[in-house]
Amino acid sequence: MKKVHLFTCVVLLSTIVVRADLISITASGSITNTENSSFSIGTLVEYVFEFDTDQDGYFVMGNQSYIINDRSGMDYFYAAYQGDFNLPDYNIQDMTVYYYGLELANGFTSLYGRSGSRGVQISAQSGISTWQVGTVLSGNEYSAISTSANGTVFERAYSDLIITRISRVPEPSVFVLLISSAGVLGGGFFRFQRRRKREKRPNFQ
Repeated sequence: MKKVHLFTCVVLLSTIVVRADLISITASGSITNTENSSFSIGTLVEYVFEFDTDQDGYFVMGNQSYIINDRSGMDYFYAAYQGDFNLPDYNIQDMTVYYYGLELANGFTSLYGRSGSRGVQISAQSGISTWQVGTVLSGNEYSAISTSANGTVFERAYSDLIITRISRVPEPSVFVLLISSAGVLGGGFFRFQRRRKREKRPNFQ
């Protein structure tokens, strides 16, 4: 769990910069294979993720969040799907949401996005620090069609992708004006101490 440090500043006009070490990635391509789907081979798809290898990955089930701890040869980090799903929603009740990516010791890396019964995974045979425009990825989008005692039936669409855009998400600035009759007020804000894994930063413009 990240350590939180509180400090107090005394200012009249203060600019608070909220750190956002997120990287946005867009992967585009076309469907190459399907399961239980009417989607045509060759249909164009696009997936957008944001990720931060300094932050813990986690998932949500119901009202509870669960951090995914790193294990030997398995490095989990924060990732969130920002795009739209191409497959239909079959209204299967599911409260699961994914916010994580995974890099294995052999370099194989995946970003996972899921919201309820629909999700998408994009993967590459290379460590995330090497990802750049033109990197080849594979995609696996799915949507739950039905559930029973025998398991869940999914509609799936597999795709060949390449990275078409990768960039750092701009850091938002929050401007706070503190005014009092004395001209000076005390304020504070939280600063989060993140674990750093700078070697995981991808090269991008």
